[in-house]
Amino acid sequence: MAFRLKIMTTALDILLQQAKLQPGKIEAMMPEERRAYNAAAKRASRDRQREALASGKANPSVDVTRELLADIAVMMLASDAPGSETIMAGLQRYFTDRVGYPIKIKNDCRRGKLKTKIIGKVQDAPTRTATDI
Repeated sequence: MAFRLKIMTTALDILLQQAKLQPGKIEAMMPEERRAYNAAAKRASRDRQREALASGKANPSVDVTRELLADIAVMMLASDAPGSETIMAGLQRYFTDRVGYPIKIKNDCRRGKLKTKIIGKVQDAPTRTATDI
């Protein structure tokens, strides 16, 4: 009985390995093929994300959320919106060794040197500023 079970287990292992190595599956690809496949997939993913951002219907992701929050912070600093003090306090706390840097960031936002990435590029971007909200 134990011998039969061992043969069945071995046969199942062989079948699983063969299933993994079927042509067209990622596991069966050589390292160069896999790198090329992953690069093409990432390129297609970035293209889809750019198209979604351009249409104003980006899928929520960590990257899009971070960029959107950064855009909101830039807009708040540029217009002295309520809550911009909290952003300044965070900048001052993080850049403790560079005393004037948070003020420089705020001035860069006001002059338009620090630009938004998502807001403003979207076709249906709101025309209101952060202080109008």
